[in-house]
Amino acid sequence: MTCPNIAGLKQRLVDVYWNEDLGIQTYPVDCIVHANDRPNLLVELMSLLGQQKVNMTSISAKMHAQTMTTTINCTILVSDAHRLNDIFKLIKNIPDVYEIERRFH
Repeated sequence: MTCPNIAGLKQRLVDVYWNEDLGIQTYPVDCIVHANDRPNLLVELMSLLGQQKVNMTSISAKMHAQTMTTTINCTILVSDAHRLNDIFKLIKNIPDVYEIERRFH
């Protein structure tokens, strides 16, 4: 033990172990995709997520006629923040997508 704050408190320490059999756990992340509206945009997004083996639990899209843009709200399941960043980069590379953000509640 190298922490000086607990060096004299060994009687209060509890042994802990990681459960190695948990497998990969995923966490839901709410996303908002902003894009210029065009045919097949939603299909491309869903295809990309499918190719990346990313599960989606919900999706909705709204077209804004005045600006010819679309807002796509979706919930995806990711294993960690690194994977989320990778997915966001791929989504941003879809033609006409100009922003993707994580929605916090």
